[in-house]
Amino acid sequence: MNSPSLHRWLRNLRERRARKPRSAAHKLFVKLRIEILENRWLPAPLVVTTTADSGAGSLRQEIMAVNSGMGSVIDFSIPTTDLGYQSGTGTWLIKPATPLPAITNPVTVDGTSQMGYAAKPLIELDGESAGVGNGLEISGGASTVEGLAINRFSGSGIQLDTFGGDTVQKNYLGTNVTGTTGLGNQMGVFVHSSSNTIGGTAAGSGNLISGNTLYGIDIDPVVGVVTANVVQGNFIGTDIHGTSSVPNYFDGIYLSNTSHNTIGGNAAGATTVLTPGVGSLSGQATPYPGNLISGNGGPGASGGTDNANGVDIEVNNIVSSSFNLVEGNYVGTDVNGTAALGNTEHGVYIAGTSSNTVGGTALGAGNLISANKQDGIGIFALTN
Repeated sequence: MNSPSLHRWLRNLRERRARKPRSAAHKLFVKLRIEILENRWLPAPLVVTTTADSGAGSLRQEIMAVNSGMGSVIDFSIPTTDLGYQSGTGTWLIKPATPLPAITNPVTVDGTSQMGYAAKPLIELDGESAGVGNGLEISGGASTVEGLAINRFSGSGIQLDTFGGDTVQKNYLGTNVTGTTGLGNQMGVFVHSSSNTIGGTAAGSGNLISGNTLYGIDIDPVVGVVTANVVQGNFIGTDIHGTSSVPNYFDGIYLSNTSHNTIGGNAAGATTVLTPGVGSLSGQATPYPGNLISGNGGPGASGGTDNANGVDIEVNNIVSSSFNLVEGNYVGTDVNGTAALGNTEHGVYIAGTSSNTVGGTALGAGNLISANKQDGIGIFALTN
């Protein structure tokens, strides 16, 4: 082939190749490149493996680990060979010698993780030897404390500070580990923050809050106003069966400088009538979705107090308490609503506040308030 012909042949070949469509495989072809990735890890739960007050595997050590950012879940896996195992009750006893550190990061402290848990606490946190302080102080927000018995602390069993959004459920606060005898903290739960849930409407999510030397639950800010706290499905001032009094010394629930909180409620999905047996606390019947608030107040004749209300909503002359809702509760009766278990003063006491609501027209919103020593509902000063 002479030179001009060769040039024409090569030019035609290039033109044909340029016009020929590329295959799908050719279009999808990309060059592979290997890159070095940064290390990524998800922290495993921190696990309490001993009832000892300090050292590896202790509750104190795991709280310190949470505060250092090393994890956000504290589980329990303590063997029966541990010195704190209580063979008579099948539970484990932790007795701090000094106050535990405040928990400053979000955390889940999960007592239900202890092997053998079945609706009743197996881990008992006893503050008899801890000195001045609270059982668990939660200040990191967005935290959960569940499945513990916390008693005999000079402060609160559980204190909720700062950021809020916490959940407290399935605990015994102020009683022994069997829920039958008072071993009081000063208060069961002390709430200084907003948007917390104490108890809940799911079966077994309520707390037993009884036997404390001041209030069962105190919702009261350090400064300003706290709002949007929900208290549902709890036994307050009774034993675990809801049939006998294990009194908090003063009010079952005390609210001051607080607004838009719900005590009880008429949650969506609730049954159409307020009937004991719907919802439960450790297998016991409760009004759904409200609280059983009965039996509060020490005996006046033996040095106790007659000034104990089931629910107490007040103002302390700094800011007001308003727009709180109290509905769907049993106040002053046993869990069945058939026997007297009265609080030593009013069932619901409201003083110096406005725009609060007790009861409602929706199915399940009414309260059963009976057998209290003074008024079922006492409203004083401002109009409600």
